[in-house]
Amino acid sequence: MTNQPDDLNYTVAEPSTLSGPIVFFTVVLGIAVLYFAREICVPLAVAGLVSFILSPPVMWLRHRGLPRIPSVVIVVLLAVSGMFALGTVVGDEAISLAKNLPSYETNLDTKLHALHDAVPNGGVIARFSGMVDNLRRDFGGGSATPAPATGAPQAASPVPVQITASGFESLQLIQSLLSPLIGPLVATGLVIVFVIFFLLRREDLRDRVIRLTGYRDLHRATLAMNDAAERVSRYLAMQLVVNTCFAIPIGLGLWAIGIPNAPLWGVLSLLLRFMPYIGTWISALFPFVLAVAVDPGWSMLIYVGALYTFVELITSNFLEPWLYGASTGLQPLAVLVAATFWTWLWGPIGLLLATPLTVCLVVLGRYSPSLRFLPVLFGNEAPLSPVESFYQRLLADDAAESTEQAEIFTREQPLVAFYDQVVLPAIALAQNDSDRNFLDREHRAKIKTTLAEVIESLAPEPDDDDDTIPPSDTAMTAMCLGARNDLDEASAALLAQLLEYRGLNARMEGGAAEHLDIMPAAQPTPIIACVSFISSNSAARGRFIVRRLRRRLPRGSKIVVCFWGLDVLGDGERRDRLEDTGADAVATSLADAVEQIMTLCDTPVALPVPAAIPT
Repeated sequence: MTNQPDDLNYTVAEPSTLSGPIVFFTVVLGIAVLYFAREICVPLAVAGLVSFILSPPVMWLRHRGLPRIPSVVIVVLLAVSGMFALGTVVGDEAISLAKNLPSYETNLDTKLHALHDAVPNGGVIARFSGMVDNLRRDFGGGSATPAPATGAPQAASPVPVQITASGFESLQLIQSLLSPLIGPLVATGLVIVFVIFFLLRREDLRDRVIRLTGYRDLHRATLAMNDAAERVSRYLAMQLVVNTCFAIPIGLGLWAIGIPNAPLWGVLSLLLRFMPYIGTWISALFPFVLAVAVDPGWSMLIYVGALYTFVELITSNFLEPWLYGASTGLQPLAVLVAATFWTWLWGPIGLLLATPLTVCLVVLGRYSPSLRFLPVLFGNEAPLSPVESFYQRLLADDAAESTEQAEIFTREQPLVAFYDQVVLPAIALAQNDSDRNFLDREHRAKIKTTLAEVIESLAPEPDDDDDTIPPSDTAMTAMCLGARNDLDEASAALLAQLLEYRGLNARMEGGAAEHLDIMPAAQPTPIIACVSFISSNSAARGRFIVRRLRRRLPRGSKIVVCFWGLDVLGDGERRDRLEDTGADAVATSLADAVEQIMTLCDTPVALPVPAAIPT
C-alpha cells in the first residue's frame, strides 16, 4: 500500500479560474507546441483515436474472462489484418488501373480536341491540353524539341556513353523504390506501438492524467474523461457505419455504370469521407475523370455525378442525423473551422483528425471554467437560454422573432407555460437591469410595447380556436393592474389575456398608482382586482395597495396579489402572505393566479358589465 502525500486532498473543490491573458498565452503556447512538435504529436493523436475505437472490443473480451494482454493482442492483430487486407485490395485495383490507363489516352485526347474546337480561340481548353502534353513528355521521358523535317540533312551527333557499376544497380533500384515508403511505414509502426501501449496501460494512463490535471476534483476530471471518450468513440463508430453505408452504394453504382475499378473507388470513398465536407467530392474526382476517359460520350459523367449527389443527399440529410444524434456536440460551423485549423496545423492528417480532436477540446471546456469559451464557440448547445434569448429580443424591439420563439414553444406546451417559464423570467431580468440603472424608463416602455405586440399576435382567431371560452356577460370583471412601473403592467397584460381565454371579462387597466387616484369611490358591480408585482416582493407594498383598493372598490370585490418573483409558496407561506397583505388570494405564477381567480369566481354575479375604468 502506497502512502499518499499529506497535502493531497481528494475532496471535490471548485476549480479556480485563470485570468484572460494567462489563458491566451497558454493557448498560443499549446498551438506552437502542436505545430513544431507535429512529428511526435500526430502519431500520438492517431494512436489515441485508434485506441478509442479498439477499447470497446478489448473490454468485451476482458469481460468474457480473457486476460488483458491476449485481448489486446487479438484485437490489434485483427485490426492490422483488416488494414492489410484493405490495402491489398486497394493496391491490386491501383495496379490494374495503372495498366489500363494507356488505353484511355486516345479517348481523352479526342474529347479534349473536341472541346478545343468547340471553344473559340482555344482559351482554357488549349492551356489544359498543353499542360497534359507537358506532363506526358515529363513522365514519358520524351524531349520537348520538335523532330526535324523529313529529308533534311542530319549531322551525326555523338552518342553519350555512361559507365555504371552493375553490382550497385540493383541496390539503387531497391533504394529508389523503398525510400518513399520508409516514412509512412515508420509512422504506421509507431502508431501501432502506441496503440498497444495505450490499450495495455489504459487505466494507469487515465489515472495519471487525472492526477496531473484534476486530482483535486476527481468527480469533474472523471466526468470530463468519460464524456470525451464516449463522444469520440461513438462519433468514430458512427462515422465508420455512415461511410460504409455511403461506400457500398457508390461502389455498386459505379460498377453498374461501367466505371473501371469500382471497388477501389468505393473503398476510397469510405476512407476520404472521414474528411469533413470535402472528402466526398475528393473521392468523386477520380470516377469523374475516368467517366470522361472511358465513355465516348458524356452520359457516363452525368450518371456518376447524379449517383454521388443522390447518395450524398440521402446520407447527409437522413442517415447522419439518425445515427449521429448528439454524438459530437459540435455545430456545423465549428466542424468547418476545426477542419481549416487542424489542416493548417498538421496538413491532410489534421483534416482527418479535426472533428475528434475538437470534440475533446469542447468536452474539456465544459468541465474547465477557464476554457468555457470553447463550448460556447464550437458546441451545438444554444448560447443563450430561452429566457435570455427572449429578453434579448425584447431589448432589440424584435416582436417578430419573439413571436416566433413563442410559437415554437407552444407547439409542445400550453401558452401559460411559456408565459410562466420564459416571459415572466425575462421581465424579471429587465427589472433587475432597471434596479441597477442599466434600463431607463424609455426602454422599459419599449419592452412593454413589444410584449404587447407579441401578446396580440399570439391571440387565436375566434373561428380557429374552439378551446377559447368567449367572455360571459354574467361573469365578474377582472381588472389587471401593474403595481408600480411598465414592467409590472407588462406582466399584468399576460394575466389579462389568460383570464379572457377562461371566459372572464378581463381588462388591462394600466398601473395601480394612477388608477387608485382616478378610480371612482363607488362602482356599480363587484370586480376582481389583480395586482401584479414584478418589481418587488415586498408585503408592505402589497398591503398599501390592497388597503387603498378596498376603499375604492365596490362591496363584494375581491383582490388578488401576484408576486411573480417568488418561488412556489407552501401553505404556511401563502397564509403569511395573505395575512401580511390583506388580499383575498396570493399567487406566484400565472397558472396559479388563473386558478385562484377562477376559484373566486365560482359564483359569478348576474349584474351588467361596468363601463371601462377611465385611463
